[in-house]
Amino acid sequence: MLLLVFLFFSSLQAHEGVGVEGEEAEIVSHLIAATEGQLEGQRELLKLMRQFLDQKRDFLKGEEEKKTGYQLVQTSKKILALLEKEHLKDLFSGSYLDELQFFSSFTH
Repeated sequence: MLLLVFLFFSSLQAHEGVGVEGEEAEIVSHLIAATEGQLEGQRELLKLMRQFLDQKRDFLKGEEEKKTGYQLVQTSKKILALLEKEHLKDLFSGSYLDELQFFSSFTH
């Protein structure tokens, strides 16, 4: 029986594609780091989206129009850039993306 176990593990090492010991842990470590990076980006996106809503509300109320309008334009531009970078545009409605595009177009 012990001989069978030994032969089994010996044959695994001989096959191509079998990772070096610890390589799998390194792969998962990289996966975790990538996931954490995506999570940071999504948290930043959420923060910007909330800012955008607050700025839009203030702008529509007429509060500090010039300053709020500038902030609204900058925030919408950041949101669009982050959506593009994180490949998340497909998750949002066309009307929301159009609104962001409308406000960000004033930067040109």
